[in-house]
Amino acid sequence: MKRHKNYHVFKAPDHYRLGLALGRELGLYLRQTLRRESRKGSWKEKVERAVKYLPYARKFLPRYIDEYQGYARGAGVAFLDMWTVALDDELGGGREKCTTIITNSGRLISHNEDWEAGSEDRLCVVRKTVGRLTTLELFYKNTVGGNAVGINSRGFVHAVNEMHAEKRLGVPRDLIARWLADSSSPEKDFWRFARMRRSSGDNHIFVGPDGEIWNIESTAGKQTMIRPPTPFVHANHYLTGLKRFQTLPSGGRKPPSTLPRYSFAKSTAREKMTVDQLQSLADDESQGIKNSLTNETTIGKMIVDLDGRAAWIWLRREKSKGWIKYEIDWIK
Repeated sequence: MKRHKNYHVFKAPDHYRLGLALGRELGLYLRQTLRRESRKGSWKEKVERAVKYLPYARKFLPRYIDEYQGYARGAGVAFLDMWTVALDDELGGGREKCTTIITNSGRLISHNEDWEAGSEDRLCVVRKTVGRLTTLELFYKNTVGGNAVGINSRGFVHAVNEMHAEKRLGVPRDLIARWLADSSSPEKDFWRFARMRRSSGDNHIFVGPDGEIWNIESTAGKQTMIRPPTPFVHANHYLTGLKRFQTLPSGGRKPPSTLPRYSFAKSTAREKMTVDQLQSLADDESQGIKNSLTNETTIGKMIVDLDGRAAWIWLRREKSKGWIKYEIDWIK
């Protein structure tokens, strides 16, 4: 069976031991990152800033802190160093990343994962099981995952679009994404999400096992949930009343690519599409290296076909292999 070289399988009875396994397998990349980052003059200040987020994370989502602690130990690094690296996006200016398309009445989902040109070595494919829950996802090294796109064995797809609004101390966005990736009840989790002190906002898309769609847009202090029809597209700008809080990454110095990506996908997606048609749309480069769905920062892509019980994954670091099919017949 064809698989990516950068495909990893983990199984653990609890979150700490899952993190331990992640750190042992993927820790080299973390150690390399730390060697590079810790030489910078700003490193001590970044650690001091990162520590301030910990009380909120421990209060609201302690079991996922266990994953970070296990990851750090497995990688052979200090927990605070791991934590600081994991909060890189939180402590920086943020990035415009990702486009998600849902069609076929919620039965076919695609997600293009964008980060930075040259960052493709950070992304891999992970199938992980903790306790009785299994997830297949695009996984960022130096994090505990959940912050890109994946599907869990409860039958829920979760995809994240980075958003830009006000920031404050609170539970980091990637930790929230890790928790939501395990969801089996987006509506129930929305109310817990609303009561949580969050550091910033993202867009979280859920598709249930019967094609139900929930879209949660959020800032640090506000959130809204909609149940959109298909075809549905989301990129990196707010579609609801939260748009009045929108800011731009990098202080607004760069023109946003989110609008042309969204407009092209919205005008091209159809109510009924085949997997091949959706792959062609996700692969589109017709809008140039910055504004296309597959652009210079696209490092991974995933399509979930609920009817076919399969996920199709593309990695830039292994682009010569094209799209590779992963069976998801383990979904309950």
